Amino acid sequence: MSSRVFRSTLFSSVAALLLAATGTHASAACRVLTAPEGWSASSVQWEGACIGDNADGLGVLKDVQGGVVKRSFLGRASKGELLLGVLEEPGKPWVAGHFDKGRLLPTEDRWPAISAFEEAAKAATEAAGRLDSAGDKPGAQALRGKSDLLRKQMD
Repeated sequence: MSSRVFRSTLFSSVAALLLAATGTHASAACRVLTAPEGWSASSVQWEGACIGDNADGLGVLKDVQGGVVKRSFLGRASKGELLLGVLEEPGKPWVAGHFDKGRLLPTEDRWPAISAFEEAAKAATEAAGRLDSAGDKPGAQALRGKSDLLRKQMD
């Protein structure tokens, strides 16, 4: 192998590793700056798109207590802050809309909730794809079912 081909191959391999390490999906350093109202910031985990250390794009924020997911947010974050999506807590109605500093922005309009359910469904579908890639077929199937359920809320 010529040194030019070797350097090109080495460069491509290193670039691929760097992209994987700084990619857009969940990493231990990816965070949400303001947890939803009533959630402990120390118990939340973001699984989704990131820019730098901050959640940015579609994803799922989980409130994990004692190793169990107690509630979740599915939707979009921007610069580490929840932006648009749906809060889900067992036994309670879904909370959907635009968020600012972890709080749902009040509105009389219907379109923020519709947009929030659309974003939440997209986030669930993307999360299902990540679980599929990781070999968790039952988890992926459950998230696809959740995505379908979220889409039906807009009918």
